[in-house]
Amino acid sequence: MQFCEVIVPVSVPNTFTYSIPSALQPSVAVGCRVEVEFGRRKRYSGIIKRLHNEAPANYAAKPIISLLDERPLITKNQLQLWEWVEQYYLAHPGEVMNAAVPAALRLTSETTILLKANEDFDTQQLTDDEFLIFEALSYQSEITIGDVQAILSKQQVYPLLSSMLSKEVIVLKETLQERYKPKRVTFIKLADNFQEEDALRPLLDQLNKAPKQQEILLAYLDMNRTSRAWVRKKELLERGQASAASLKALVTKGILLEEQKEIGRINDATGAYDSTQLSEEQQIAYANIQEAFTQKDVCLLHGITGSGKTHIYVKLIEEQVKQGKQVLYLLPEIALTTQIIRKLKQHFGSEVGVYHSKFNDAERVEIWNKTLNGSYKVVLGARSAAFLPFVNLGLIVIDEEHDASYKQYDPAPRYNARDMAIVVAKQFQAKVLLGSATPSFESYYNAQNNRYALVELFSRYGEATLPKIHIVNLYKQNIPGNNYKKFSKALIDELKSILDKKEQAILFRNRRGYSSFMQCTMCKNIPRCPNCDVSLTYHKYRHNLECHYCGFKHQPPRKCEVCGHDELVMIGLGTERIEEELSIFLPKAAISRMDYDTTRNKYGHQKIIDQFENRDIEVLVGTQMVTKGLDFDNVSLVGVMDADALINFPDFRAQERAFTLMEQVSGRAGRKEKEGKVIIQVRDERYPVLKYILDHDYKGFYQAAIAERKEFQYPPFYRMIKLVLKHRDRKKCEEAAYQLGHLLRQSIPQRIKGPADPMIGRINNYYLKELIILMQRKSDEIISTKKTLLHCIDEVKSLKGLKQLKVNINVDPV
Repeated sequence: MQFCEVIVPVSVPNTFTYSIPSALQPSVAVGCRVEVEFGRRKRYSGIIKRLHNEAPANYAAKPIISLLDERPLITKNQLQLWEWVEQYYLAHPGEVMNAAVPAALRLTSETTILLKANEDFDTQQLTDDEFLIFEALSYQSEITIGDVQAILSKQQVYPLLSSMLSKEVIVLKETLQERYKPKRVTFIKLADNFQEEDALRPLLDQLNKAPKQQEILLAYLDMNRTSRAWVRKKELLERGQASAASLKALVTKGILLEEQKEIGRINDATGAYDSTQLSEEQQIAYANIQEAFTQKDVCLLHGITGSGKTHIYVKLIEEQVKQGKQVLYLLPEIALTTQIIRKLKQHFGSEVGVYHSKFNDAERVEIWNKTLNGSYKVVLGARSAAFLPFVNLGLIVIDEEHDASYKQYDPAPRYNARDMAIVVAKQFQAKVLLGSATPSFESYYNAQNNRYALVELFSRYGEATLPKIHIVNLYKQNIPGNNYKKFSKALIDELKSILDKKEQAILFRNRRGYSSFMQCTMCKNIPRCPNCDVSLTYHKYRHNLECHYCGFKHQPPRKCEVCGHDELVMIGLGTERIEEELSIFLPKAAISRMDYDTTRNKYGHQKIIDQFENRDIEVLVGTQMVTKGLDFDNVSLVGVMDADALINFPDFRAQERAFTLMEQVSGRAGRKEKEGKVIIQVRDERYPVLKYILDHDYKGFYQAAIAERKEFQYPPFYRMIKLVLKHRDRKKCEEAAYQLGHLLRQSIPQRIKGPADPMIGRINNYYLKELIILMQRKSDEIISTKKTLLHCIDEVKSLKGLKQLKVNINVDPV
């Protein structure tokens, strides 16, 4: 094989063919990383997709520079999955690679700068900044762009480098940087000739004249009373309270041995198998799932909140692990891994791995490798875990399968991990269990139509019962003096009551920050983001007005920037404001907040959940991350602060989302022997969805809502593709949307909606337009529609002035 097809980690539509040098031909294999040059002098680590003897027709194949792996890093199953993601979600190969492979394994070249050999060069031509760089290169053979930025104390250095290139002062060189380095730690051990007691006693006597060295040796012996094993150098120095010089002297004398060892970054706690005992209802559901798996590959477990679905998951996982199989356990929210990892490690110990975005690059590589070599039998993770290199997968559990967090939005590929996991399972002939108290309409529709098996669990675990739900009208139950009508009297009274009983509460508001916007009382002006068509949200803790779309930050003005009036008020309710104002009504309560702002660091979720479990927090205020699968035995009250904002949303899924969020957050109350209560605050009690929430009636709600979906030809009856067109020029964006809509209507017989303005018409200085394509669920029609769509997009981009147009393709938006 003289050529190979390589996936390069850049957003281009194709793979590329490279020639294989004869020296590398015996070693290369599909799935290995190779160092290749792409573009002008830029180097990347690509993945070999195929080996062949076909030279490219349109360009001369560049040679592979080097082979980076001794054995394949990507399995053949993974490459097949990547191809499916490309075709189904209309993504580029490099985009899929970037989503799938940890960043530390995707090497890109670093530009280094060298001085060009030119003795006659006149330095008078250089600017002051250019001369500084010239001088630095006189002392060092090469420097990086980061070095240039540090020397000049500037971030924007590319114009300067461009100027120096044009003056032929410097040349650029690309070198590939290995971003993953195994963690290495220095260990110390007693030399073999001093292991016996007879040799050890004289040695200690001999060290009487070197007391510091003697202390280190005694510390080592104290750490190893029964054996003379390796100990960490750092721990030994701390125990012996001695210097590195004293330790080095013992190593030089041959008394102690020093060695660097590669260790893992992941703390794999050990544990023993602890078989799960199921209740009678759970045992029936478990048996039904086992029976369902003999007929279907996918089973939907529809179990109410608090029914103990996790216990059934663990029982099924136990069975797979005993058979030597691997299991993938997907969760929508990183916060959920904190509680569930504890439960799984009690059962499976160090065979459990956790994979999500809060791990750093090096940690993710280690989890990747342990999955590939089979060390991890159970992998728990968020959506990206579906891309891991499993070798013997037997079961995939998708908990809270309804959750929109399984869908990737930006950047491409815009995949749904729930749907992708079913494809992964098919590769291994594995089974898939979907679990939810409020299944997505798509999954429930598939179960009703016999595509999936359906198992139901409608009783809570133990003595627990479903919480009672109370709808409270904020206009009728407003507390006097509470101008913004945030807290009803019923909610405050109930909070005081449960705190008196030493119980806990959760308050849900799906908006972070302090207030939605700041407004002048005179001219009504609202500070807006200069890059987006949105108002700026006020965050009191950081005393900033912030845009939640592009990240723009601005100090709050003291006076109105339009009329100069000095009276500005905060409008709207965020989690930060609830936390602050609730303390007015409950001054002695321990109130805390769980949202994106308080959980940014690696262990932010875990810290808050641990505090709440230990009852250090009495009232937890949070966004939708508090609604998902968390299990607290002392929570007896849940408050939904503003149900109107959930229901009044211009989207055909708004009612489904509102029902799901309110039913899920309600399920956090009364999960043990305590009876739970839920207070839902609204301004209009006539919403039809509230009737179904009051009765915890998912089936009734589904039947009513699915009839509307069918009438208006929405999913799950039709497939949907959402197109978002982006351009920095408003008129060109509108022109492109019109042209694309026109071409699609000519080419595709399906329903085309739009172009239309989205809720937010400009984000990060890009103007936006939307188009929606609805297709029947016939596979041939879907494939032909996607091909036509790509052709139409290419045609629009070829029009004059539309080369810079961006089109985001979202297949099956949620």
